[in-house]
Amino acid sequence: MSTRAGPRTGPAPELPPRAIDRHGMRREALRQRALLREKRAAGAGALGLAGSVLAVALAETYRRMPVRVVLHYLFHGGPLMAAGLSFVLIFASTALLVMGFSVIGVFLGNDPLVRDAVVEAVTERVPGLLDTGDGGVVPLELLEDTRPFTLATVIGAAVLFFSGWRWVSGVRLAFRRLFEVPPAQGLPIAAVPRDLLGLLLLGVLLALSVVANGAASGLLGFLLDTAGELGWGSGPDWLRTGLTWALSTLLVVVLDALFALELVRGVAGLRITRRALTVTVLAAAAGSFALRYIGGTVVAGATTNPYLLSVALVVGVLLWFYLFNQILLFSAAIGAIVHADQRGGRVHPDGENVAITVVPMATLTGRR
Repeated sequence: MSTRAGPRTGPAPELPPRAIDRHGMRREALRQRALLREKRAAGAGALGLAGSVLAVALAETYRRMPVRVVLHYLFHGGPLMAAGLSFVLIFASTALLVMGFSVIGVFLGNDPLVRDAVVEAVTERVPGLLDTGDGGVVPLELLEDTRPFTLATVIGAAVLFFSGWRWVSGVRLAFRRLFEVPPAQGLPIAAVPRDLLGLLLLGVLLALSVVANGAASGLLGFLLDTAGELGWGSGPDWLRTGLTWALSTLLVVVLDALFALELVRGVAGLRITRRALTVTVLAAAAGSFALRYIGGTVVAGATTNPYLLSVALVVGVLLWFYLFNQILLFSAAIGAIVHADQRGGRVHPDGENVAITVVPMATLTGRR
């Protein structure tokens, strides 16, 4: 039977359907179409029909999956949460560089090749963070002292621990807010050990992603050289370059996916459907991969603004972190909509308390 048959007007719903209610938004679109048909049948003029046509167009637009994700993301203040997380992350990244170069100096020595490889990887990952001669937030001279216990490393360790912990806890709160559940399971203090463990695991994944290019190049070089020694031929240079790029890209994407998986399941503790989890992880990995290639252009565009002057580099790096956090939170919003579609409009995971309930304003006490 056609869904267009029969009148579907009736009274407007007490509450407009939310982005997580796919069927409610579809019913509203059908209701608006029925209202438009009634006005046409009643002989309404062009001006009278214009409002109904616009209402139908908006209702049909709002019920589309990409628009629902954006509406849900904006409803929960996703851009504002990403801005706060990026501000914390810029402090954590500076401290991480100081600590990371100290660890490299202790265990690997002050090898220029190792140091240059790490600098290249960090510059590729976050353009504008290191000053390699073209300008940057952190000068390389600050990282040359690789002694294990210096004032810089002690301060860096304290800043890294605190700012990293606050970023992880902020991501946990933001992810759980997008799924409309309380900030933590049980008592809030119980989330601290989970946050610290998540910070440790995320640090390991971040370190692995930094050295992924070098590891891929070394592994393929060894395999191709071995093949040449065995008489199989080492292949042309373009093959070596292409395979190195493909393997390093695969490693980085897998590590980015594991990074997102740890945030969703480990840090936020969200037990969402398998499809929602897969979509969230893949969206975060794809977004991080895209940011890796366009991040330099974004930072360069921000730093050429003449009104920013001396703070241009800081603004550029802060913008990169802002986009990175936007990608993470927007991926969680996509997963929330997918989860809600599989659970009949319930965005919160099974077994979790509901933290957000939308009610009509007329039901609030004290309203006159």
